[in-house]
Amino acid sequence: MLPITACVITYNEEQNVQACLESLAFCAEILVVDSHSEDRTRELAEGLGARVIEREWPGHIEQKNFAIEQATQDWVLCVDADE
Repeated sequence: MLPITACVITYNEEQNVQACLESLAFCAEILVVDSHSEDRTRELAEGLGARVIEREWPGHIEQKNFAIEQATQDWVLCVDADE
């Protein structure tokens, strides 16, 4: 695994989160910051080994910056759940 934290911010991404996180398997850490999804996004992410943090939605830039600050690796890759 590469010393990378993959950061994914989510809200109701049940349809996309599995494929997204599986594509990030090369990363040492996968971090999902979820804005209180009402579907199974969090459960799916946790089941795939992601570290999940729930947080209110302060805005796109603020949420991504928060995710980056939580990263434990020196390198960070930000990915949208539908990518």
